Amino acid sequence: MERLLRGCTALEYLHLQAINGLSTFHITSMTLRTIYVCCWCGRKTSQKVDHGMVIQDTPALERLLVVDQEGPTRINVISAPKLTVVGYSSDKYSELVIGSTPVQKMIPTSLTPKLHTVKVLALESIGPDLEQVVSFLRCFPCLEKLYIEVLLEDFSTYMPPPY
Repeated sequence: MERLLRGCTALEYLHLQAINGLSTFHITSMTLRTIYVCCWCGRKTSQKVDHGMVIQDTPALERLLVVDQEGPTRINVISAPKLTVVGYSSDKYSELVIGSTPVQKMIPTSLTPKLHTVKVLALESIGPDLEQVVSFLRCFPCLEKLYIEVLLEDFSTYMPPPY
């Protein structure tokens, strides 16, 4: 599959669905502009296996959208200088690395690198944790649009105390 992607010299949009049996999936493309992952199955074993996606040498990549219930658990974007749109879910991924900016569970592990190219960010989070969101947003100083979806698993735990 990886060799097939490298050979598609005109491919601009990659929609990955029902990826199964891979621990790590590498994507390299000079022409790819959008990567959309919507159903990552990972390895079907009795033990929990971390699976990941490595995106490297993608100079035309503008949009990375991963809207999946199960992963991949690690996403590493090594080289995507035109990346402007990122869709990210804080509870689904244990680690997101864009360039030299590592983020674990929506908490930047290094505050120095900034992602100046990202203009649009979509976040999905379980529970409101404003400090976590604010620290994460510091990685994106040129952000123009922000979309946040908060999923409340137990609404009663987020209710304000009665007066």
